[in-house]
Amino acid sequence: MPCDLAAIVALADRHGLPVIEDAACAIGSRIQVGGEWQRIGRPHGRIACFSFHPRKLLSTGDGGMLTTSDAALDATFRLLRQHGMSVSDTVRHASAHVISESYPLVGYNYRMTDIQAAIGREQLKRLAPLVARRRELAGRYLAGLRDVRGLALPHEPEWARTNWQTFAVRVAPSRQLLIMQHLLDEGISTRRGVMNVHLEAAYPAGSWRAAGALTRGEEAQASAIALPLFHDLADGQQDRIIELLQGAVAAA
Repeated sequence: MPCDLAAIVALADRHGLPVIEDAACAIGSRIQVGGEWQRIGRPHGRIACFSFHPRKLLSTGDGGMLTTSDAALDATFRLLRQHGMSVSDTVRHASAHVISESYPLVGYNYRMTDIQAAIGREQLKRLAPLVARRRELAGRYLAGLRDVRGLALPHEPEWARTNWQTFAVRVAPSRQLLIMQHLLDEGISTRRGVMNVHLEAAYPAGSWRAAGALTRGEEAQASAIALPLFHDLADGQQDRIIELLQGAVAAA
């Protein structure tokens, strides 16, 4: 679900701060800026970061992508992804003259394989219908679950068009695991909608700082449930999920 990037960028500009967009799940989403619908990843901040993990709407098996409108950052990223090599292997191999590369900075092996890239390019051609189907399925969830007491549904602002990478509902924290287990017993897999890194043992108190209490995130972890949503989900399968979720909420 896109955030209000226009407001965030305006605030950051007033304080001289760069904005890096965590757009890992957002490929295909749009926001309205100045009356114009624009794709997430334009980018609206300095950099937008996408993930192509298997759970994402567009996947190459793994890996990701950065977009930026800053030419200097673009050049740096291209160095960092390929060992800091000043001239790429493709340029050297295609040259009619001998070229010796240099390494002006420490880089890494962050290149996506050609096979992964080919898969991603083909999926880009299918992105519009994939998003359209997910939006259709999300609409069916919203219609089928809107009258269920004790279930809070996601809200899409008028200025946003989400790709519905995830459809997460909220329940009372005391009922979350009970509802998830009830659905799992019926063969329906769900997941927590969000996890809080500061609650994990790998990040103990004293290893991180926060400006205040992190209660909103903690409440979301304890109450959000991500429902099955993928473009091949059949209407009949979704109707069964809706029916069983209604029963699970009533029984919890």
